[in-house]
Amino acid sequence: MIDLNVSSCSDDVELILIEAPLLGPDLETALLALGAKVRIRAASEIGLESLRDARQAGVDAVVTINHSPELALLCSLAQLRYVSWTIDPVGHRRWAILGGTQPRSCHLLVHRKALVEPLLAMGYTNVRWLPLACTRRRFCTGDETGPRRGPIPLFVGSSLQDERRILTDACSRWGIAEALDAVDAMLGELAKACLWDRSFHGFARVPEAVPPSLKKILPKVEVPDLAEVLDAGLAWHFRRALVGIMARCGTEIKGDSGWQDLAGERWTGPLRNGQEMTERYASAAVNLDAPRLHQREIATLRAFDAMGSGGLFACETGTELDGLFRAGQQFLTWSDQQGLEELLDAAKHRDPQLDAIAHAGCEAVRRHHSLDDRARQILTCVRD
Repeated sequence: MIDLNVSSCSDDVELILIEAPLLGPDLETALLALGAKVRIRAASEIGLESLRDARQAGVDAVVTINHSPELALLCSLAQLRYVSWTIDPVGHRRWAILGGTQPRSCHLLVHRKALVEPLLAMGYTNVRWLPLACTRRRFCTGDETGPRRGPIPLFVGSSLQDERRILTDACSRWGIAEALDAVDAMLGELAKACLWDRSFHGFARVPEAVPPSLKKILPKVEVPDLAEVLDAGLAWHFRRALVGIMARCGTEIKGDSGWQDLAGERWTGPLRNGQEMTERYASAAVNLDAPRLHQREIATLRAFDAMGSGGLFACETGTELDGLFRAGQQFLTWSDQQGLEELLDAAKHRDPQLDAIAHAGCEAVRRHHSLDDRARQILTCVRD
């Protein structure tokens, strides 16, 4: 086991960590291991008076998973440092700077590098890229002396149904439910065109691509709102098209029920986010990624978790992983359908070279991309 050298660096830092279902408990553990004092609070419990009382009691900062302009304002008014680490897609309205907020007291850490420059341009002064990471509990997978890869590739995905509902609910809310089939057809064709072409980055980043016909029938809907809804619908079509190819090549598909009609018997239900997931990542022939089209360049949590668990990981070429790991030596990539199919075929066979790549990726995650490392960086923001 690699020594992560988790030592106290908190200087008696005390902070409030807002409850978060995904990384919240693991981040709390990492912060405590570094010697920080952590108070867990639900967002509904936070108010101006409670924050002022917390400051008087010695609290230095509020830390939250995913940015909240309301919390940033409350912290400014209470004279507390505010630190957010955004790990999910967050709508453009969630980045507003509310009147009274002191941008210099806010530290925004974002999992997507493309967000840094726009947020700085908005007026935030402390913004930087902080990639996702692997929690320490993924590292304890039993015997790690030999290869554990089996013959079956694996894709684990969630939120597919959520993306679908964003589009369908918006069409109903805007009174254009009857246009859903036409919008779906347009998004489906665009997803196919973009499957191996990375030149289109989504409607939110290219708002001029929003169809004029939609803007005409929805004159009261702001273009950024319309673009985000279209991106959600496009992500649904894009991921289904890519995962469909994976399923036809013998990949096991795990996740919400939105995959069932697509993958058939290859869909085997959800995967619990605990030891079961860790073991499945480690034993898969290869772990595959299928990102949302409008943020397909990010280094996803799946990448860190799969590699940190000791599993072999593969994604399309040209992502932010290229700046964090060595492609071909610590993880695998594909650039077209032929490359994906060849990668899947090779991974199903015992190959010491692929086992070595999985091992190298695992070591790189544990040394440089653990949640302990990200907790250190969050504490640096708190003390800054």
